[in-house]
Amino acid sequence: MDQGAGGVHELLCIVEQIALSNNLSLDRLTTPEARSILGSYRVVVASTGNLGYSIGVVGRAFGLVAEIHMSADAKAWKKDRLRDIGADVVEHACDYSETIARARVAAENRRDTMFVDDEGSRHLLTGYAVAADELARQLDARGVRVDAETPLVVYLPCGVGGAPGGITYGLKRRFGDAVATVFVEPVASPCVMVALASGLASPPSVYQFGCDNGTIADGLAVPRASALMLDAVGEAIDAVVAVTDSAMLDWVRTAWNRSALRLEPSAAAAFAAHAPFNLAAKHEPEWPRLDRATHLFWATGGSKVPDPEFTALLSPDYADAEG
Repeated sequence: MDQGAGGVHELLCIVEQIALSNNLSLDRLTTPEARSILGSYRVVVASTGNLGYSIGVVGRAFGLVAEIHMSADAKAWKKDRLRDIGADVVEHACDYSETIARARVAAENRRDTMFVDDEGSRHLLTGYAVAADELARQLDARGVRVDAETPLVVYLPCGVGGAPGGITYGLKRRFGDAVATVFVEPVASPCVMVALASGLASPPSVYQFGCDNGTIADGLAVPRASALMLDAVGEAIDAVVAVTDSAMLDWVRTAWNRSALRLEPSAAAAFAAHAPFNLAAKHEPEWPRLDRATHLFWATGGSKVPDPEFTALLSPDYADAEG
């Protein structure tokens, strides 16, 4: 399931705000007059790929100027994909947290500029929460019951935390204690894990705990978790599992070989967390029906990975080649 819903929701809120401030009819936003006005506005966001792409696609569709700031972890093909749709890509030789800070500064005091804050946007968080309704409909269509006797365990790849946090909020509102959400992070970038374990009021950086934030999972390479997300749903997170790059790569290959499912490493993280979560949780008294649970893996992307890049991921020598 895609994580673009939060970005689309945020962008639509921005378009609505611009339209209302310019007396534009909301049902005529694609007219030449409306696009002329919308084209004088710029939306700025930091991203390693998926969020920037959703902002770029929808923003450009309405005629907005889309400025995407990308960290050193972002893949070259994701930058090219954004340029192909007419977005302005600003590259930074730093990690994602610093890229967000630089993008925020770049947007300050600029006329007709809107900043999408991946660390602190409630519009993003609530946009992601809508995914719970979509999931509920899919489960109903398949006759999957979710209750105390047959719980649901959802594995969510986690970067800064906005997407899994919003999804957790939506799932808990709908299913309550019958659902457990498991945040999945790279061992080099366990920003939510260290934030919850530290007990500090402000989320610490993984660097403070000896982690280097170096991972093949570019979408999850985040050294500091969202304070907004932790404040909103931190106590509702049931578990956090850190997985290795090699485990993610193994699941990229397994998903392709068994099911022709095309995943990038960030998306494969959810599958890699299944075994360690079950090992840790099987003796927990609050989960007596874990053996009857439905396990759901949130795959966040991969269908757009260029063929040469994906073929390389399937090679058993890829990890060694990457160093």
